[in-house]
Amino acid sequence: MARLRASERGAEVIMSAGTDERSRVVYIVPFSSLSDTSGMTLHDHDLCERLKPHSAQVVTPGMIRQAMLETAASGYAGEEAMTASQMALEGEAEFMETLHLTMLATIFEIFGFNKMDVFSGASMKSKEMFIRLQERAAQSGLSSEALLGEIRKVATICSSVGLNGTEGRLKRLRNDINAFAAEIEAYVSDANPDMHEVGNFIIRCAQHTLQIADKAMKEYDMLLKNPLQLATHADVIQPILISLVAKLSWLLDGWDQLLSYWSEAANHDDGRSDALRMIWSRVPIVPLREAQTLSASGNPIPIEGSPRRVVQAMHDWRTGTLDREMVERIEKAKAAAINRFGTHLVDGNGLRRAG
Repeated sequence: MARLRASERGAEVIMSAGTDERSRVVYIVPFSSLSDTSGMTLHDHDLCERLKPHSAQVVTPGMIRQAMLETAASGYAGEEAMTASQMALEGEAEFMETLHLTMLATIFEIFGFNKMDVFSGASMKSKEMFIRLQERAAQSGLSSEALLGEIRKVATICSSVGLNGTEGRLKRLRNDINAFAAEIEAYVSDANPDMHEVGNFIIRCAQHTLQIADKAMKEYDMLLKNPLQLATHADVIQPILISLVAKLSWLLDGWDQLLSYWSEAANHDDGRSDALRMIWSRVPIVPLREAQTLSASGNPIPIEGSPRRVVQAMHDWRTGTLDREMVERIEKAKAAAINRFGTHLVDGNGLRRAG
């Protein structure tokens, strides 16, 4: 397993090797040196080459997904994966064009034209619309070509989320997670009591994730009400839009795989409990404090006081409050270690048995 993360020194790859917890070893390798430290297949080389242009910035799951689809579409993952990836890329390119036309229609509607005039291709209307576009671009200090380029850029940024009525992959995934949580709730109500805790935990994780995602999507939808403003004030508004799309990408990452596990087990009553346990062990957990300490666009809430303050152990560096989740996790880890290895204490002289 490997994960790509950003750091002060540039992108790093976290790789874990080993079949279980006792034998697992974790390596952290600079992304730029990955080919020198591990054996790589042609597929891995191609994937890394596609990710290199993004390695200087925060790499989102959406970027990695796009790179993986392009690599698979090139044939490095086999013929079946190549066909599926090519179809996925073609479908997403077609959706982006639909989104682009929808945004243009919305903009011309703001100019006072009928939305259907954009799709009719009437020569007189087209001429009027182009003149109006030139006038609006001039007011913003842009050429008509530059304004159209910015509109297409906005459509590209939004292609993974989409619009109300023109839903993209992440909006559909959000709806699928909501339906999945409802299915789990119905299943555990009739299942064995030992499944209740497992199912309810998954439901709480899904609901908490959707709560934060809905907050980001509400802000996203507000920005998309006027695509023209996104194009004419690109330097100010587009970074916020990119941040919201990245946040949604991170929040919903991994859920599509869990939904496929549940879907595959739908026709097998005996397999549903096993699928539920597997989902329970892999469900993405978003800390509860994320709903309070971050705005929807992902910007930390400002902290009063000097930025050079001392952060106490077990305290959140952003808010200065006790991180109760961390304390609880550490106490549980201590209890698990005592149950497994016995009661030990570590002091300045090393490890000694306390009981």
